[in-house]
Amino acid sequence: MEAPHGLAGVEVLAGLDVDPERGLASDEVIRRRSVVGRNAPAMPTQRSSWRILLDQVRSVVIVLLATAVVAGLLIGETLEAAAVAVVIIVNTLVGFVTELRALRSMEALRHLTAARADVER
Repeated sequence: MEAPHGLAGVEVLAGLDVDPERGLASDEVIRRRSVVGRNAPAMPTQRSSWRILLDQVRSVVIVLLATAVVAGLLIGETLEAAAVAVVIIVNTLVGFVTELRALRSMEALRHLTAARADVER
């Protein structure tokens, strides 16, 4: 059915082959669920803290800075290499904490806005 939001309720019911008085039979509900799935939004996959940290370390910026550390050590500039290593650690920690807090906030908001509806079939 194309653009059901622009149709009258009766037209939507007719297009979906639903009786407005009785609704759907239980076996039809089971059949439709097997075809199109449950009427629920997909939940995003949860990422572990370790995965978030690994993603922070694998970023392009960190790889470039790690290359600078290695180059600094190879040419004998240990002070500069140590300074860049500190930048890597700080950047990784700030990114990790920020992303972890954002994910936790989004999860809390998702729980606050959980909708519940009673539906008659």
